[in-house]
Amino acid sequence: MDIQKIKQAIEDFLKKMTVRVTDVKVANEASSPRFMIETPDAPLLIGRHGEHFTALSHVIKKVILKDAPEDFNFSIDINGYQESNLEMLKNKARVLAERVKSFKTEIEMDPMSSYERMTIHTMLENDPNIITESRGDGASRRLVIKYTDSKDASLLNDTNI
Repeated sequence: MDIQKIKQAIEDFLKKMTVRVTDVKVANEASSPRFMIETPDAPLLIGRHGEHFTALSHVIKKVILKDAPEDFNFSIDINGYQESNLEMLKNKARVLAERVKSFKTEIEMDPMSSYERMTIHTMLENDPNIITESRGDGASRRLVIKYTDSKDASLLNDTNI
């Protein structure tokens, strides 16, 4: 897919929503492009707890990817919201993993998107005393961090996002 066409489509989509866009930058063009939208209307686009952001991201992807190859994927970010949110989740998961190891127990995290769960699964998969799994359905699907004495990461980690 042509990155510039996607960028233009995102800008046009937001313009039709009467959203003021300062800039749209592109990162990771080679693998999975990320379109970073800068706008003074970020609170409107992100919403409470990111609900608007999730919906907007879904709609933009559906509109743009309708003619794209099946294996093509991209993401959007608004004023660094997704990046900072993901970094906070990673830090929280690290702390929780240390607690799980200290108390030899399991901890269930709050519900999160499949992308966020996949990121945490991947981040913790090489820890020999931690296994992760996803539980629940739909919007209430959450990640569980569990302690194990030893593991073969390829056999025990449940990365069913």
